Parts: sequence; structure tokens; C-alpha cells
Amino acid sequence: MPFPLFQMHFTGVTFRSSFCATRLYLPEVISELEAGTIDPRVVESEIFTLDDAPDRLLEQSHKPILLFDESMRAEPAS
Repeated sequence: MPFPLFQMHFTGVTFRSSFCATRLYLPEVISELEAGTIDPRVVESEIFTLDDAPDRLLEQSHKPILLFDESMRAEPAS
């Protein structure tokens, strides 16, 4: 994702990026997933197979899911 760093510098915008301690939250997230409280599939933009990957990955999308095997495809939660 391109950032206008030059313009940001001269307008006083600060960008910080770092890693989060995700392991701390993992048990709670897994519990929520098991309970069906949250659905991680709402962030996916599309699902495609390995055969389609060369063309589809050139397109911009926010969260493509690449399946190496069509049998891995799951239906969205209802």
C-alpha cells in the first residue's frame, strides 16, 4: 500500500507500525470463533484457486483467499 510519506512529513503526520502481541489474545479469539460470535469470513474479498492466482493476484483486493485445493473451500457461515 503506497503512503504519501513526503507529504505526511511536511504536514506533521506520524505513521507508526509495529507487531502486536497476538498470542495474548489468541485464546479469547478462538473462544469467540468456536461460539460463532465472530465470523472471520466477512473480511475476505474473494476466494480463488491456484490456477487463477497469476491473474487474480494482480488485481487489487483487500483480502484474497488462495485455495491450493478446491476441497478446502468452505461455505460462508450463516
